[in-house]
Amino acid sequence: MCNEETLGLIEREFDLYKYHTREEMNGKKRNGWIRTMFYSAIQQLVRQDPVYYALNVAARPDLNWRLVSYPYYTKDTSAGENTGFKHLDLNVPELLAEGRGENIIQSSVSIDDEYEDGCTIVVPGFQRNIREWWGRVEARGMTANGPTTGVAKTYTKDDERVFGAFIPTPCRRGGIRITRPEILHGSTPYCRTRRRTILPCFIAVSEDHHSLENSKCESWAELSVCHREMEAPKRSTSGFGFAYGGPGFRFPATVQLVSSSALGDAIVCGRRWDDPLVLGELKILLGACEKNALHYVESCRRRLVENYITAAKAVFEIERVAYGNRSFSRRDSLPDAHACEDDTYSTLGLSDYSCDGASRGD
Repeated sequence: MCNEETLGLIEREFDLYKYHTREEMNGKKRNGWIRTMFYSAIQQLVRQDPVYYALNVAARPDLNWRLVSYPYYTKDTSAGENTGFKHLDLNVPELLAEGRGENIIQSSVSIDDEYEDGCTIVVPGFQRNIREWWGRVEARGMTANGPTTGVAKTYTKDDERVFGAFIPTPCRRGGIRITRPEILHGSTPYCRTRRRTILPCFIAVSEDHHSLENSKCESWAELSVCHREMEAPKRSTSGFGFAYGGPGFRFPATVQLVSSSALGDAIVCGRRWDDPLVLGELKILLGACEKNALHYVESCRRRLVENYITAAKAVFEIERVAYGNRSFSRRDSLPDAHACEDDTYSTLGLSDYSCDGASRGD
């Protein structure tokens, strides 16, 4: 349901956030991550898309439908930028002993066409071999016990021969990737073209809405505040802090997407999953009548796109006021970015808005 206007706004949003991101912070390069981009309008749209949500439910081994989107930053890799890694987004000893994290599906949405020299890499079918492989790691005395498990050194050439090598899995623009958490994955070392991805990070919430399936993460109530206040959580879905740093503040031009569905509200912790309206929409989406489900999806997506366009346009107006001469929007070449300041801002009541503490690169 995206038209040229929508696609153009998505491009501009990514450009805006990248403009406000430092290439290095605290001595650590960004490696493609956009640290301030947690609640862009396009991220909010993707998180609430009913089809994307339903696919994540269907892919989970436990088929849990009580899922929420855990805020995470985006990736916007420049051509030639170093982004290589190989890991598991879980603690292997806890997985094997307790099953912790076995249902948290890995998924992402690609904004660009990807190629074999610039994409995600995976070891297909590795979920069937993870216990045997870990036994080998223990025998070599190379075990680790952190929230995630890096394997750049522990997955040896011999392991590749026995269990399989990492293979590239490029996605087309608008395509999605969904893999089980026990599958080794990573990224090619470099990209020859720009590569952007959104990671909605779905995770299950308990029936009483007190906690998430990873108890080391924020609680549902804490996550609800994060979505409402549009601030980054302190921990990621692994229960660990963000490896490349968080913004430490709400990005000044962040705009809340207007509600498009009760189900979408539940995904971003705006409603509980036992809300009657949420359960009614869930019954239609995951019910037996395909015709009703498709009609529901089309209606939701139409509202999502309409609300996205409104929110994204507001983002550029607010960013231009907040950052003044340092703003991305002032330097943008599109005609509406150079409209009369008073006329543009009066439509949103922003003529007195300022953000003295905000500066490009924070």
